[in-house]
Order: sequence, then structure tokens, then C-alpha cells
Amino acid sequence: MNLTWQQKIWKYGGAFLHAIKPVLIYMIVPPFLLAVLSPLLNRGNYEVSAEYYMYASNFYTFLGLVFVILIFWKSAKKRQSYIMEEVTLSLQDLNKTYLFGMILFGAAAAVSISSIYTLLPKALMQSYEELSYGSFKAYDVTLAIISAVVLAPVLEEIVFRGYMLGRLLPVFGEKKAVAVVSILFALCHINLFWGLYGLVMGYLLAKVSIRQDNLLYSIAMHIGFNLPSAVNYVILNNERLYHSLYGNKFLIVCYGMTAGCIVLLLWRQYKKYENI
Repeated sequence: MNLTWQQKIWKYGGAFLHAIKPVLIYMIVPPFLLAVLSPLLNRGNYEVSAEYYMYASNFYTFLGLVFVILIFWKSAKKRQSYIMEEVTLSLQDLNKTYLFGMILFGAAAAVSISSIYTLLPKALMQSYEELSYGSFKAYDVTLAIISAVVLAPVLEEIVFRGYMLGRLLPVFGEKKAVAVVSILFALCHINLFWGLYGLVMGYLLAKVSIRQDNLLYSIAMHIGFNLPSAVNYVILNNERLYHSLYGNKFLIVCYGMTAGCIVLLLWRQYKKYENI
């Protein structure tokens, strides 16, 4: 049955609006808490300045991520459902070797891409480095690392590959749904280089979540993607480690090449395991 253009707009537009609701909640709640609660809770104690917001944002990001999870849990409960069922996240019958492979694949991919970025002109990569480094500047670095390496990957998978992708698939089909989710995921990363990184990562995460029919495997890969950024922050803040590990470009190239080989080997194993 051929649909008119009005029917197509109604069908695809309605599905997209329904799918994007969790994304909007995820994008709005943490900065809203920062803007509203920070001046109220810290009135008279801290000067509310741009510098204060830079440091305080990590705590309110953590608080916001937890709050968003509670919103999703409460919404699922109202629908007489469970959030894990709605996003196809299961702890049953896990392949632990496969799960570890996903983390390793994500980490190796992140290292290989980052090593390529370090070879680009410094002026071109300055904003990327500032954002990457700045995300861990906080009163409590441990809290910032937990948010970046654990909470954010879990929640972003629930939002993008759980709710959004799950709602688009029945209407858009796999190719279009994966493309829409991957592009939106990339746009949410603000910086151009983060966006390119997010586009590739988003595509892989979407394909894994569909193929495995369990969001836990894409969560594992996402944690792997984010893990090297925390390790890199520790290295950059230790002068001895920095000079030992990042002393020259040759070492960085070696890291990238090694990580790239790991990615290729794991991809070959994945294809063999999935028979694709």
C-alpha cells in the first residue's frame, strides 16, 4: 500500500517524536538541575561564576543522570512494565567472554581513533582536547569518572539504542532507524571530532544491540569506548607517566597501530562467531 506524503509525515513524524522523548529528557534534566539547584543550594557559600559551573557541573551531571534513570523507571512502572524489558536489557544467559570482548573492542577502537587525532595539527584539535580533558575537572574526580565511564554509557544506551532505536525500528526499518539514531547521537556530542567519533561509535553500538537483542553488550562496548578517556586523564595529570608513555609521536603511533590490530582481530572473531 502506497502512502500519500501527508500519511508518511504523520507516520514517520509521529514515530520520531515518540522516539525522541527519552533523548530530550536525557539532554534537559542534568543542565536544568545545574541551573536551578546550584544557586539555591550554594547561595552564600560559593560565587556562582563560569569557573564554578565548570567544576560543579560534574556533580549535577551525576545527580541528573541518576534522576533521569529514576524518571524512566517511574514511567515504565506507570505503564505496568519494567525498564529492562522495555529496552531489552537482560542479565540472563550472558556470554562473559563475549561481554569482555565488547569492552576490549570499544577500548581498542577508542585508543586507535584518539591516536589518529593526536597526529592532527594542535590548533585543529584544541577544542577537542579541552572538552575531553575538561569533562574530568571536578571537585570529586572519582564521581566524574564514574559518570563518564559507567553512568553515561548505561544511560545513553538506554536512551539511544534502547528506547529510541526500539521505537523507530517497527516504523523505519533497520537501516533507516540505525542511521537516524547514529546521526542524532553524533549531533549530541557538540564538537566536530567528537561528533565523527560518535557517528562511527553510534552505528556500531546500534548494530550490536540489534544483533545480540540485549542492550548489555552495547553497554559493555560503550564503557570500553569511554574507559581510555579516564585513563588518559590520569596519565596527563602525572608528569612522570606523561613523559614515559606520551614522550614522542612514535609511541603514540605504536599504541594506535596495536589497538587497531586488536580491533581487526576482534572484528574477525565477531564475524566468525556471528557467521556473517
